[in-house]
Amino acid sequence: MVEKLRTKENYIIIITWVSAIASVLVLPVVIFTEDMLFPYSLSGWVSVMGLALICQVLGLGLFAYSLKRLSSGLTSLCSLLVPVLSSLEAWAIFSETIGGSTLVSFVVILLGAYLALSSKSAINV
Repeated sequence: MVEKLRTKENYIIIITWVSAIASVLVLPVVIFTEDMLFPYSLSGWVSVMGLALICQVLGLGLFAYSLKRLSSGLTSLCSLLVPVLSSLEAWAIFSETIGGSTLVSFVVILLGAYLALSSKSAINV
């Protein structure tokens, strides 16, 4: 859907609407499951704003921007690598342990990406 919108709209408009719609959809879940809706401290607000700027604006913005030059199939396939890279970063930076189930999921993800790229239909990706 974002790929189709990208041909007609600027990526900034797309990420603004995606973020607004996602916020409205997540709001009821947050209201019923969390005890506080907004952070109380300055460090809490800095954390929220940092996550918003880095994850939403930079991450989603680059994703929407790339869809003008790359196919949605290729970008979706690359998105599958996000959990693998995030786990490896957490291992390297925060000394997180990588368990057996995580390693199995790495193998499944990487094998799926390899099979998708090496298939005959991957030429269209």
